[in-house]
Amino acid sequence: KSMWDKERRVIADLGIEVITPIKSGDDLIGILMLTRKKNSTAYTLDDLDLLTYLGASSAIVFENARLFSRAQSDALIDSLTRLYNHRYFHQALQGQVKKVAGAELSLLLFDLDLFKLYNDLYGHWEGDKALEKVAAIMKRAAGQKGIACRYGGEEFAIILPYFDAKRAFDLAEKIRLEIEETFLNTADVTQRFLTASAGVCTYPHAAADAEELLKRADLALYTAKNKGKNQTIVYTPHFDSSLGDINGSLSAGSANTATIYALTAAIDAKDHYTFGHSQRVAEYATILSGAMGLDKPHLEIIKEAALLHDVGKIGIPEKILTKEGRLTDEEYEMVKKHVEMSITIIKHLPAMNHVIPAVIGHHERWDGKGYPRGLRGENIPLPARCLAVADAFDAMTSDRPYRAGLSVDVALKEIEKNMGTQFDPSVAGLFIKLVEEGVISVDKHREMKNA
Repeated sequence: KSMWDKERRVIADLGIEVITPIKSGDDLIGILMLTRKKNSTAYTLDDLDLLTYLGASSAIVFENARLFSRAQSDALIDSLTRLYNHRYFHQALQGQVKKVAGAELSLLLFDLDLFKLYNDLYGHWEGDKALEKVAAIMKRAAGQKGIACRYGGEEFAIILPYFDAKRAFDLAEKIRLEIEETFLNTADVTQRFLTASAGVCTYPHAAADAEELLKRADLALYTAKNKGKNQTIVYTPHFDSSLGDINGSLSAGSANTATIYALTAAIDAKDHYTFGHSQRVAEYATILSGAMGLDKPHLEIIKEAALLHDVGKIGIPEKILTKEGRLTDEEYEMVKKHVEMSITIIKHLPAMNHVIPAVIGHHERWDGKGYPRGLRGENIPLPARCLAVADAFDAMTSDRPYRAGLSVDVALKEIEKNMGTQFDPSVAGLFIKLVEEGVISVDKHREMKNA
């Protein structure tokens, strides 16, 4: 009844006498049609029953084929980004190297800088959204000429048949800059900023086969990450000889300590209060964290974070830092920016990104009314909650150009009054106990200052 007249005429011209739908659930996926019998006899009920059975069987066959095709696709496609996955990447790289038969083929490897930190700060849901954005950039850039893949968690790869090193580098830089621009233009610019590092290698000039191509592109990426991130490095035949210089610059430990104290010395040259304040906060916060049962690596992180938590004040005008009298609203807003400035500086320090969650959160409040992100309660990293109490206590008990330091008793009462609003109640309560028991001593620092 629902057929058009034209369709009826076609069916009549073909001599079709029986039509049976092929359905998968409620979906029509095909039609089984029979013309008149050769002996011109009519179709019987048995014939129609058989036809119905064939239609149902056909539906099962078609559905199984569809599911098999989807399973094959899912086995090769990353479910989040819809790019080819790690398994397909290795198959494609081997196949494409053979296919170009000695002609040029370039491999680009990308890694999102500090992506674990991005997840820690904003949650895995935001991290997944970021991966989807980056994947879309990769797919557009690869176009019809390249093969874009998700190589790992935050790593991406693009296989570029018939691309020389220059074209590959140009494309890698285009992608890197687009990623930077995409996240630079988000609403929360400073906090959501995300960049990528890239490594490039080209077959056959810099690699003899697919395995060596991957290894050397990865080596170039490793170098880009450790030379400051957010850059593209191309592997060349003389690349290995320069690795000693790179590896020699990567030792953490003493290098980190030297860097931290160089920065705190720079702060001291601008504002003597900030330098001494950071040292005292480091001592108080480390004692507090130890009393909470944190292990030695966490204590070291908190100590380093405390020393660097105000490093961004290097970018605050000296007349504001040393002003005698109350800050204006505009000046206070400027001072608040020191947190963001601290993060900007720390991001460029080798192997120091582990302190960022504590530094970025030390002005957050338990009630969610702090800055810069307005985090609430246990969403604030524990090291940041420890720094917040130690920071406030030292600020209250220290002399400033515009006022003398408060007594220990007054400062502790102020902390107690703000438990559950400004401070984590359990952290603040333990801090008060440690001061009252003399484990944390302010008098020692005052005696040293007087001496």
